[in-house]
Amino acid sequence: MNIGAAGNAAAVAKMEQLSAPSGGGGNIAAQIRIVMNKITELAEYIQKNAAGMSKEEQQSVQEQMAMLQQQLADLIQKQAQEAQRRQQMSGVDSVSAVDTQAKPTTIDVRV
Repeated sequence: MNIGAAGNAAAVAKMEQLSAPSGGGGNIAAQIRIVMNKITELAEYIQKNAAGMSKEEQQSVQEQMAMLQQQLADLIQKQAQEAQRRQQMSGVDSVSAVDTQAKPTTIDVRV
């Protein structure tokens, strides 16, 4: 293994470390923080190693960054959808509460 291949292997190992978190539940805000931290780590890695990267390594890093950015966008969208769903559900609950409190009135009309 030559030095270039060793450097490339180290970069690949680093990229695997930075891979996105597995979905194991957890709240979305925590997942967003994890992905943002990984993006920061990758950006720092790029700054430190940009000059010595091979074309393959540069491509790998770019693909990794794109994947993390897409994952972040997906999580933000999911968070917004959940917030909207909670808002709609709380709106339905308040309408239900009003409906159950309203007492039916009868008007007796005689002619």
